[in-house]
Amino acid sequence: MVQQTLAFRLQDVLNLSGVETAQYTGWAMMVSAASSLLMQFT
Repeated sequence: MVQQTLAFRLQDVLNLSGVETAQYTGWAMMVSAASSLLMQFT
């Protein structure tokens, strides 16, 4: 649910195409996963 909401929010705010939205959402989710993993290690 968060992934879909994030994608729609990015597309609306940044006025992105479908492909650009997928790319930005992918990067955002990757950063989120990396920071979550880092917090689990510490």
